[in-house]
Amino acid sequence: MTRSDLLEIVAIASLLGCTIVLAGIWMAAAATGNSLTVTVNEYGERTPELVMWTLVVPIIAYALHKWATRPR
Repeated sequence: MTRSDLLEIVAIASLLGCTIVLAGIWMAAAATGNSLTVTVNEYGERTPELVMWTLVVPIIAYALHKWATRPR
């Protein structure tokens, strides 16, 4: 497995995780018929999540670029 393959796996896993979280929030709002309020720092998770997003978003962007420009 090459380094590029590993980056693609991390990017796909991150996108899948984000999709599951957002779909869960949307489904909870749809099931209750109400809006939801999502708090970001209720348990002190704001800073670690900011660091995670700062690291993960460039990896996702790079891996998606590599996937889109791969030889077919």
